[in-house]
Amino acid sequence: MRKNVVITGIVIMIIAIAMAGTGIYLIEQGAGINKSSELNLGNGAYAIEPIYVNSTNGIIVVTSQADNVYLIPYSDFSNNITQSTAKADAISPNSNTTSSGITSVSFTSLSVGKYAAVSFSSSDPSLALVSSSLNGLITDGILTLIGGIMFIVAIVVIIYGLLKKNRPPIIDGDIPY
Repeated sequence: MRKNVVITGIVIMIIAIAMAGTGIYLIEQGAGINKSSELNLGNGAYAIEPIYVNSTNGIIVVTSQADNVYLIPYSDFSNNITQSTAKADAISPNSNTTSSGITSVSFTSLSVGKYAAVSFSSSDPSLALVSSSLNGLITDGILTLIGGIMFIVAIVVIIYGLLKKNRPPIIDGDIPY
């Protein structure tokens, strides 16, 4: 066993775990937000907890079983919101599709800020929101990928260090073999 090689492998593994863990955490926090905990505001209004947009090249997709889904700046949101005020304050979506009774509304190029998704329905519309920042997703994905590759390299280095035998010491007059 070569102790220095094994120690080097362990250090590489610790760095790899930190990099991959940080990348995964950042992907979950900033690049891929999934929210489905909705609030029943009464009068047929349902809303998802606010989302923070921190990049102008992000994508937000809101899905609902209701036909009407609105994304409004949080400054215009209140618990007494009505369909007419939501419609007046809503941001125009980039696309709006309905398939199998599920409406998907996507928004891109939003300003940095805080937003709320609101839907109106006589029963629970099952709102869900997915948000991602393309730059953040790429950067955090690369960080995770490098951490994963370093982890594999660390395992190979540790195995090599454990299997490699120490050389016998060279004594004066001995011929190294």
